[in-house]
Amino acid sequence: VYKYSKKFNVPISLFATSFGAYINLINIAINNNEFQEIVLRSPAIEMAKILKEVLKESFSKYKENGYTILGFERKMKIPYSFYEELLNNNINKIYNNIEIPKMYIVQGNKDEVAMIEDTIKFVENHKNQIELNIIDNGDHRMKSPELRKKVMKYANRIY
Repeated sequence: VYKYSKKFNVPISLFATSFGAYINLINIAINNNEFQEIVLRSPAIEMAKILKEVLKESFSKYKENGYTILGFERKMKIPYSFYEELLNNNINKIYNNIEIPKMYIVQGNKDEVAMIEDTIKFVENHKNQIELNIIDNGDHRMKSPELRKKVMKYANRIY
């Protein structure tokens, strides 16, 4: 999508959430993709940690079996090599020695998936380039219409 959009020589902005934010952070670092604005909602900064927490007690079986099954309506087989890839693609390590683009992060202080402490650590390492907006009582999915409105109000202020 990024390569296609670049053909039109117009400014491109990014809004990504959770795992999508994680993937885009890697992509920005590796490919030097330039965006006019970057807004991340509830970014999965520590994705390997999140997967391990999701699996809890079954994590040892995950390694032993070489895969696990995850999902809601549509189940997916997740190979253990995926977890190893997450370990190898740690956002804090990737962004340790590179210039980081200006970005905005919005996240709830009650995020039960992507811990706000992990986001705060990432932001503190890049204070001049990242603005963090913490939404009081916001969960990972921002389930209530009120929370979603707060996210959109914040994003619209940037865009």
